[in-house]
Amino acid sequence: MALYVIADLHLSQTADKPMDVFGPKWENHTERIRENWLNTVRPEDTVVVAGDLSWGLGMNETEADLLFLERLPGRKIVLKGNHDLWWMTMKKLEETRERLHLDSIRFLFNNAYETEDFILCGTRGWLLETVPSAEDEKILLREAGRLRRSVEAGIRLQKEQSGKEMVLFLHYPPAYGNQRSEPILDVIRESPAKQIFYGHMHQVDPDRLIPQICGLPSRLIAADYLSFQPVRVERTQNQQKSGNTMEYIECTHQNCHMQGFTSDATREYMYWSFTDSLVKTNKNGTMICQVHVGGGHFGGLDWHDGKIYVRYMKYPSPWTYFEDWRGFQIYVYEDKDLQLLRIIDIQECMEMKKNKTDGFQGIDGVAFGRVPGEEGDQMLVAVALETGEEYGNQMFLEVDEETAHIKRIFKIPAGNKVYGIQNLDYEADTGCYWFTTYDGGKPYMEKETLYCVDPDMHTVRARYSISTPYGFEARGNGEYMLSLINGKNGNQYGMAFKATAEQLNVLNGRLLRPYTEPDILAMVEECVS
Repeated sequence: MALYVIADLHLSQTADKPMDVFGPKWENHTERIRENWLNTVRPEDTVVVAGDLSWGLGMNETEADLLFLERLPGRKIVLKGNHDLWWMTMKKLEETRERLHLDSIRFLFNNAYETEDFILCGTRGWLLETVPSAEDEKILLREAGRLRRSVEAGIRLQKEQSGKEMVLFLHYPPAYGNQRSEPILDVIRESPAKQIFYGHMHQVDPDRLIPQICGLPSRLIAADYLSFQPVRVERTQNQQKSGNTMEYIECTHQNCHMQGFTSDATREYMYWSFTDSLVKTNKNGTMICQVHVGGGHFGGLDWHDGKIYVRYMKYPSPWTYFEDWRGFQIYVYEDKDLQLLRIIDIQECMEMKKNKTDGFQGIDGVAFGRVPGEEGDQMLVAVALETGEEYGNQMFLEVDEETAHIKRIFKIPAGNKVYGIQNLDYEADTGCYWFTTYDGGKPYMEKETLYCVDPDMHTVRARYSISTPYGFEARGNGEYMLSLINGKNGNQYGMAFKATAEQLNVLNGRLLRPYTEPDILAMVEECVS
């Protein structure tokens, strides 16, 4: 009985309001909504539609849109949006629901609902202009009162059904850029809610989106922003789960897939790299802060001396392929609040790419550790290779952190891999480096995807057929964190799950894509049975 959410369907079965006038992404949007919904939502699931359901100016123009929604699977919880001019009093909404036999539709309006795992609260909301009018202030206070009544109803449900997580749904974002709806934010601060979802925004400036509002993960779920795909709501509580066989941490609700993870020296905090964002969570997976990046692509990362080092490659222009990368950099962030400290621009990589030096295509993983002939930890950057049997050595670049000069290139005889190394990490108690790759794809490629390299920076000590290209961390004392991803763009999540050296041997040859969380649990259980 899953919970999904989407906003801004802008249906117009009767009203003369074609959406394709707003651009090609809206072409045939009603059929795309229907198809994605049917492929995602089951009859026992619940979907919250967070405003702007219909363009109808009155109920006579909206009935067809409500009947369209009724025919889709699942229970639907609908709240008001700024374009829902057909909206009425709760009494009249209920009369319409009964008259049209809208058995699967309910309206979120000064009330609350529950699912198996969640308490659902919300209202339309209101976002003040730069210079608000007296009418704006009046509407905002009214909406804050409606949200408060909804939260109070939700608290009563929580008392009856303890353990359920409260989620807030609004049509307007309560905060966007420098704009704040303070009366609504006050209600959010006082509530026991754990997550916020909102719609309304279409031509979005990513830099103005606020990933955490009042300390809660917040997410834009306008239909066009989600490619008209309802997204699943996941619990934020108890995201570090442990038992006799497995511990794991999740980072959820991201736009793009996970690229890597690392933790600080205390293991109290995790840092997650996604294609377009860097996220800090605590060890339970609760988000603390997040930063976004544009114009390029984050990759592997490492924590070192109070700082986060994350690989970044520039696009020459938006939506171009990786062969066209035009910048090879390491972004350095302060680990407390992810403030950008500096950018290490490895300009020599441009010449290596131009000449295809040893198959150089780009860079990915980054790690700090010992290397032969040097004192102290050095910065190592992994190379992404061209696909080709002639490029049989994986490569680490030893890069001077201050000058960005490539001091040495270490070549590892591990055979060619699709896109080369994906993640790199240093195991301090053994002096070994570990790296991960994608599965093979060519007859000449080895089947192994996880490698351990001796301190001599050449000899491969161990090879495993374990698919963990989206993250790997060697924590020491024979403890490792492996990766699992799931979801679609717009609602991606990444998992870091713990495995011992003994469990790596159990998973070897079996943990190959595709696999799921139950698959991992079943295989790891064999190790302790």
